[in-house]
Amino acid sequence: MVSDRVERQRRVLTALLLADHPAPCERERTTGDDPTANLLDGNLNTRYSSGTGQAPGMWIEVDMGATQTFNKVVLDSGSTKGDYSANSDVYVSNDGTNWTEVAQAISNGPVVVVSFPTQTARYIKVLNQSSSGSWWSIEEFYVVND
Repeated sequence: MVSDRVERQRRVLTALLLADHPAPCERERTTGDDPTANLLDGNLNTRYSSGTGQAPGMWIEVDMGATQTFNKVVLDSGSTKGDYSANSDVYVSNDGTNWTEVAQAISNGPVVVVSFPTQTARYIKVLNQSSSGSWWSIEEFYVVND
């Protein structure tokens, strides 16, 4: 469960989904039962799912529309308890081309909270490093500055 503080601040920054790439060189997964738009819809009854087992190199990218200041991202897999990434890297960018790694996330549960030094950037990318037969599912993606 997301802490009360994170829950209150979950919409501090309004994030707009740019794209999701289920694996390198594959086309975007933007349609279907679990589209990427579900990451940001504020509804814990919907989710984004990769549609295939997790593999290193899968990633999601969020465009916040303008540079924002933040120090945490939360990936909430909610009721899809086995579908979280156990190992991922978080990157930020101002132009969507040049990326800087800001954190590594190791998790053993469905709510992955990744804290890092305060960043100012427009784009956030989460790169999965895990292998699993489970899909990568996220009910909500939060960007927080606390």
